[in-house]
Amino acid sequence: MISQEARDLFAANVKAMTAGDAAHLASQLLPDDVSRLKDIAYVHDGDAAHLLDIYTLADAEEGAALPVIVDFHGGGLYYGNKENNECRDMLLARQGFAVVNANYRLVPSVSFPRPAWPMRWPCSMDSRPWR
Repeated sequence: MISQEARDLFAANVKAMTAGDAAHLASQLLPDDVSRLKDIAYVHDGDAAHLLDIYTLADAEEGAALPVIVDFHGGGLYYGNKENNECRDMLLARQGFAVVNANYRLVPSVSFPRPAWPMRWPCSMDSRPWR
């Protein structure tokens, strides 16, 4: 159980970090040569914490085997979302990677030892499963 004092501290930190990230997040634009599939559910429970985005080169050959990077944002398990890493993921896609960028449940809505992300996440996937 997380104390109210700890919950208040998490809330204050999240508020400060959100304010600090606002300009950065607003400036992220998808380049013409990068393709993004946004808000794909990896657990079908309606929870925004179980959504992911996939970035690739827009002209990647259909069915091409691409190296895959799975990106979980930072934030100490209590702050952030997949949008925090969009710029980096777009740059990696421009280098020929398929980048999977995922949200996960944050403290205090989840606490340990319960995992922040579901353990049933697939370990491998077709690099372009949406086609």
